[in-house]
Amino acid sequence: DFRCKGIGSQLFNYGTNILSKLNPNTIWVFFRSDLGESAKFYSNRGANSWYSYHYMIYSGNPVFKETYCFDKVEPYENRHFDVYLENRAAAFLPVNKLIDARPHDERERKDEILNWTVSNKKNIWLFWKNEKLAGSITLYDGLFDELFVSPEFRGKGYGKDIVHWALKKVTEESHKPSLCVVTKNIPAINLYESLGFEVAQTLELMRIFSPDKKP
Repeated sequence: DFRCKGIGSQLFNYGTNILSKLNPNTIWVFFRSDLGESAKFYSNRGANSWYSYHYMIYSGNPVFKETYCFDKVEPYENRHFDVYLENRAAAFLPVNKLIDARPHDERERKDEILNWTVSNKKNIWLFWKNEKLAGSITLYDGLFDELFVSPEFRGKGYGKDIVHWALKKVTEESHKPSLCVVTKNIPAINLYESLGFEVAQTLELMRIFSPDKKP
């Protein structure tokens, strides 16, 4: 009832005025982009496109495998941090460059990731092959997150097997599987769709850069 009366602009101005007091180098806006014209609204107010991602939900019937590519699975522990960070940084580097997530090399935010692993270690799972880290996934109940395959093990079915393992685990725990994936990451989207995930909605981030600061 109150649309097209300038209220959205007033809310936007109020929000940016509040955030400007924090003296940020960047302000993010975040919205669902498969409905409405939010992108046009924010673009007209100086926001630049950043990247978008799909929220996908599992709609298939789980197929539980008897054997996997990896030798063992174990929960993350603090002693794993160095090998986790090295393989995570190498795995995520191409995607970080693709969407300009800075810093591109996650080793440059080592302390931040260390704090995150400490807070989330009960949710992080590690997959090993011949005593080498083949990949990892973080599970928040049914939400798949931070999934990667170490570069040495790419193209050998490890990504698919990690998803199969995670589907079995969350299904047995009575959670509904879901995940988010960058829309430009076509190989990952193809993998998830082949295993029974479908796009539920698409979300987009845009950025407003402060003119006197490095993005």
